[in-house]
Amino acid sequence: MDKTALMSLMALPVAANIAGCAEVRPPEENSGNNTVPPAVTPEPSAMPNILFVIADDLSYPHTSAYGNTMVSTPGFDRVARDGALFNNHYVTSPGSSPSRASILTGLYPWQIEEAGTHASSFPARYTCFPEVLQKAGYLIGYTGKGWSPGKWDVSGRPFNPAGPVYNDKKLTPPYSGISKIDYAGNFKAFLEEREEGQPFYFWLGGNEPHRTYQSDSWSFEGLSPDNAEVPGFLPETDDVRKDLLNYAVEIEWFDNQLVKCLDELESRGELDNTIVIVTADNGMPFPHAKCNCYDAGIHVPLAICWGDRIEPQVIEKLTSSVDFFPTFMDAAGLESDIRFSGQSLLPLLTEDNAGYTADAVYAGRERHSSSRYDNLGYPIRSIRQDNWLLIWNMHPERWPAGDPQSMKEDGTLNAMHKAYFDIDGSPSKTFLVNNYTDPDVRPYFDAAVAKRGEYELYNLSSDPECMDNLAEDSGYRSILESLIQKLETRLVETGDTRMGANPDIWETYPRLDGSMRYFPEPVTEEEGDHIRAGWTVSTNTELFEENGNNYTEGLVDGVAGSFLGLVKPGKKQNGVTNNDSYIEFIIDMKEPKTVDYFRIRHKRTGNVQLRWRKFSKIEGSNDGISFFNIADDVEVTGYDSSDAIMTGNIRIPETVCRYLKFYGTSDCWDTSNGNSVQISELFIGKSE
Repeated sequence: MDKTALMSLMALPVAANIAGCAEVRPPEENSGNNTVPPAVTPEPSAMPNILFVIADDLSYPHTSAYGNTMVSTPGFDRVARDGALFNNHYVTSPGSSPSRASILTGLYPWQIEEAGTHASSFPARYTCFPEVLQKAGYLIGYTGKGWSPGKWDVSGRPFNPAGPVYNDKKLTPPYSGISKIDYAGNFKAFLEEREEGQPFYFWLGGNEPHRTYQSDSWSFEGLSPDNAEVPGFLPETDDVRKDLLNYAVEIEWFDNQLVKCLDELESRGELDNTIVIVTADNGMPFPHAKCNCYDAGIHVPLAICWGDRIEPQVIEKLTSSVDFFPTFMDAAGLESDIRFSGQSLLPLLTEDNAGYTADAVYAGRERHSSSRYDNLGYPIRSIRQDNWLLIWNMHPERWPAGDPQSMKEDGTLNAMHKAYFDIDGSPSKTFLVNNYTDPDVRPYFDAAVAKRGEYELYNLSSDPECMDNLAEDSGYRSILESLIQKLETRLVETGDTRMGANPDIWETYPRLDGSMRYFPEPVTEEEGDHIRAGWTVSTNTELFEENGNNYTEGLVDGVAGSFLGLVKPGKKQNGVTNNDSYIEFIIDMKEPKTVDYFRIRHKRTGNVQLRWRKFSKIEGSNDGISFFNIADDVEVTGYDSSDAIMTGNIRIPETVCRYLKFYGTSDCWDTSNGNSVQISELFIGKSE
């Protein structure tokens, strides 16, 4: 669907959602659209209790009910055995704050303004299901982590969107990193306040298995690194295996609290009249999982039981976390004009499935942590339909896991590749960063942090780890285009501002919780520049390092402080000798592109400016083997300004190619001040 058609759709009245979901409105029309109190309230005795149990950073399939042998989760397994186990449940965001806000409102993150990004506020005009249940006569409360991180009080709310807090009961945890909050003890204290016959809703929000972990907890539990089940997006090393086992220890601790809560309900005779939902807010806190819309970031466990109202079963249908609010309304017999983006799960659980009509699930993210220059986010939208997962990276020129290099307040650069703050600090992350030059590690490193194309397409039946992007494969073009259209249509129907006149409003929402960091300012790209995400660079000679700072990917990815360090033929620089009679570097743009200019940002420290005065040849190729001539003796101008570190656009004859080879001999350089040239960044484009 082209942008003109999308803008026309935005101007039309919003119709009923696709996939059988209820009608929703764009945010500018949303004020009050889910603030209508229930029109009909049944007698309290007819309404079920609700225990909503949500882990923090837990991916599918990391419970033993799914056959995972790394963990033992008898609590989750009991709920799954007595009720329904969901194999394809998805959250709407890979980060906790927007995901939890979406659960609470029944709306997608892009429909709830500040609440749809991380660590901001939660506008009071968006009604949450605990408020509705309280008005219907429920006793409500939560323990552990409710809606967080963020500042709900600045919006004028009387309590956390998850409910009034019950965190007074404490315990001594077995390992550091595990919360001191006694979840089961606080649930029991909550129940003591309940009036006889009063229905209750309680949110049990574990802080586990969120990082940090005690590094040796696995050993105290008698586990072996051989016990770890390593997902395909991580290398199978001892560092990673031990990290996964520490993750497993926290999952089991959280599940033990669930066991105690189920026992408490059973001892009070309340279990059969309680809907118990056990799930998670987003995926595991590892590279390529949390904060990403890959399967490991948004596919989470789900089990639901409700006495004999739900027969034991396994649900294969795709379901979404926006379905919980309408499910609670349906189960309690409450009616209202609230406009949800999801629909009740009860038809799946108690009928013949015909009443649940969704055939796809949607997710997205904006800013997570303070991870980029000027606190910019990394907007993503995604759709899963059947076994296909489409990811739309709306700003592919940005770094998906955060900028690779941060800096101090005085502008001093910190070490390269020590940032990527959208990935939680961990032994797994450290291993990738410290070993990224190892050819066996590099694919995992790139999967976690490298720039990505605008679209990614994965076949989850054969590639659940999302490591084989099929978006550029012409054999999947029809699937790609169909999913793009379906995703865009859904985003327009649900009022995503990224599809409207003010797409960057997300960058104005304040970050109110968590540290703020500093990053070097990126070079502004021009309108005709091609997006360089995923481009690679190769050379015919050894490169030299300066203070350990030499990264070929910086040439096309804009890594601050990096450079392509080339030594003049026949000369020596920093221990590297170039015995060739020429030098060349080749840019692989990954697909044929029309080009007619390039420009260079050069490394300039002190008086070191660009020393390359011309290229003997510039050649093109579409197979990387057979090259054809584009231009000879191309002059490099604009290199000698005392203020600028960027040349102007240097014109070359228009051509279409995938590979560009820049070739030079010893007479191409001004080496009066040295034997090397450092090129920090190369831009390639087509004039408008």
